[in-house]
Amino acid sequence: MLKNIFLLKVCISFAELINKIFINFSRKKIYIVWCLMNYEHNSLINKVLIIFIEIAFSSFIGFITSFKIGNEKAFLLGTVLFLIIETINLRFHAQKVSAYFEEIVSLIEILKPNDAVSELSLKYCLKNIASIKKDSIRVDKQYVFEFWRDCMIRAEKSWSIISYTSPIETWKLKGWNTFSLAAQKERIANGCHIERIFCVDDLSEKESLNEEFQSQIEIGVEAYWVLKDHLFSNSIIKEKFNSLQSIDIALIDNSWILYPHLDNKRSFLGAYASRNQELVKIASFLIREARRLSYKI
Repeated sequence: MLKNIFLLKVCISFAELINKIFINFSRKKIYIVWCLMNYEHNSLINKVLIIFIEIAFSSFIGFITSFKIGNEKAFLLGTVLFLIIETINLRFHAQKVSAYFEEIVSLIEILKPNDAVSELSLKYCLKNIASIKKDSIRVDKQYVFEFWRDCMIRAEKSWSIISYTSPIETWKLKGWNTFSLAAQKERIANGCHIERIFCVDDLSEKESLNEEFQSQIEIGVEAYWVLKDHLFSNSIIKEKFNSLQSIDIALIDNSWILYPHLDNKRSFLGAYASRNQELVKIASFLIREARRLSYKI
C-alpha cells in the first residue's frame, strides 16, 4: 500500500517535470484550442477537434514517458491520467482567459469616445446585466426599459426616434407613458431636440394613439406619424430596416443608435445600442426618409 502511494507521488512529480519540459508545446496547444473555440463557436466539428487535440497531446506525453519509466504500468498510468487532467484544466483556463480578454478589449474600445452613452456600458458591465462586444451593448428583455431610460437621459443634443413597439408595451403601459413624458420634458428643457415618428400598421392604430400624440406635442416633441406599408413601399428603406432587424430605432446625438428587437407581436425580445458608424448612418438615413414620408402632427 505504502509502495503504491510512493509510486503515485513519484508519478505525479515526474509528470510535472515532463509538463515543464513540454511547456512550449502546451502553449501552442492552448493557442490552437483558443482559435477553435473562437471560430464558429457552436460548431460540433470544432468541439470534436478540441477533444482530439487534448487526447493526442496527453497520449504523446505518455508515449514519451514510457521510454523513461520502462514497464512500470503504475508510473505510465499515473502520468497519463495526470496529464489528461492537466490538459483539460488548461482548456478551461484558455476559455476563461479568452472570454475575459474579449470583454476587457470590448470595454476599452467602447469607452474610448468618453461620451455619456459610452460610460453607460461600464455601469451595465459592472452590474453584469449586459453583454458588451467591441462597439455595442446588448440587454435582455427584463432590462429594456431601464436601458431606454439610461440612454434617454444621456441624450444631450438630439434624440430622434421611429417608434414601432406595440403600444401595449409602451404608451398603454401603466406608469411608463408618464415616466417617458417626464424624462423627455426634462431633456427638452436642457436644450435637447426630440423628434418622434410614430410608425403604425393601419389608420385604426393611428386613431387609438391620438391622446399620446397630443401628449408628445404638449411637452415640445416634434411628432409625426407614418404607415408602415408606406415606408416599406420603398425597397431601399425596407432593405435598410431589414439589415437592422428592427423598425423601432432611436438616434442619440447622431453618434449612437438604440434599437430593440421585436417579435411578431411587436413585443420586446431585447435591445441593442451601438456606436458603429455604419449602423449610425443607416439610422440617420431611415429617420430622414421616414420624416420625409410621414405626416406632421
